[in-house]
Order: sequence, then structure tokens, then C-alpha cells
Amino acid sequence: MSSRVDDAVSRAGVVDARIHLAEVSFRLGTLSPRVRVRLFRRPGSREVYFEPSHFLVVPGMATQLTPAVTSDTDEAHALALVVDSMSAALDAAVSRGLAPSDAWLVANRDY
Repeated sequence: MSSRVDDAVSRAGVVDARIHLAEVSFRLGTLSPRVRVRLFRRPGSREVYFEPSHFLVVPGMATQLTPAVTSDTDEAHALALVVDSMSAALDAAVSRGLAPSDAWLVANRDY
């Protein structure tokens, strides 16, 4: 039996292993849907990755708004990357005079 989680999933036949570190949920501004963010790492790595349950898609913007970086070496910083990115995008849309809509939060099909 493996003595470490990393060892248990680092073997032939096991692919794309992710070690769950935390899941955090929050509501963004006045939007109703709860956004969840999973924090995880890969076996043998200290890099912390995040995966949001939703993407913020604002009308008039060509693509979904996600951070350019998808990982950090610290859980709090990794979480802050996605939260800050979504908050800033929502604030920018409101500053342009757009009324926030729950429809802006589009479910991440891979979550």
C-alpha cells in the first residue's frame, strides 16, 4: 500500500491525476449563481492550479474572461488570480454602464 497520496496515483495506467486541495465558493457582486473554484495540484508538483465552475462572459467582449495564468505556488495566490480576474471584469462591465446579468456566468462544462 502507498504511504503517500502522490505515490498512489503515480503508476502505470493512471493518467491526468489531480490531488484536490480545496474548493471555495462565492457569489460575484449581485449575480445569483454561486461560483466554485477547485484548487488542485498534480502528483510530484507543488504548483497549485485552479478550475472555476463558471466563466464570466460579458456581452460585447470577444472571449470569456479568465486569468492569463492558471496556477501559482501558493493556494491563496492561485485563488486570488481567478477571484480578482472575475471581480475586475465585472467591475469594468458595470463601469461601462452594463447592468449585471446572471446570464454572464456560463457554466464550465469541464468542472
